[in-house]
Amino acid sequence: MKRFILDTNIMSLLLRYDHSVRLRFQSTVRDEDVLIGCPLVYHEVKRGLLAKGARSQLARLQALFDGFNWQDYQLGDWDLAAQLWAQRRSIGHPINDADLFIAAFTLRRNAILVTANEKDFVDLGLPIENWENEAE
Repeated sequence: MKRFILDTNIMSLLLRYDHSVRLRFQSTVRDEDVLIGCPLVYHEVKRGLLAKGARSQLARLQALFDGFNWQDYQLGDWDLAAQLWAQRRSIGHPINDADLFIAAFTLRRNAILVTANEKDFVDLGLPIENWENEAE
């Protein structure tokens, strides 16, 4: 059984009924893999939908997250994020805070991050899948 955390861009594609993302999501659910809800991803997606007044997508977002294994950030997540930030800064590869917190959250849960922005997570030791362009 695998554990997945969906990044903000993948959640957005899922809410817009992207064909390849939906197929992979449905396969994951069928395989009884675990989808872990990341609070920061929820926040990023929800604020964007609220700003657009996208009511139907807001309802779909809530329905999706209701089926996820919701977990909040813990002290260890913040500690790891601080360590990763310092490491990236020392090698001249800064990372924005949102991506940093999502990466730390994923690493601490031994999960796979599903993202369409793989380059944002380089050199973090993070298992990544990109469902956007998967061939069937």
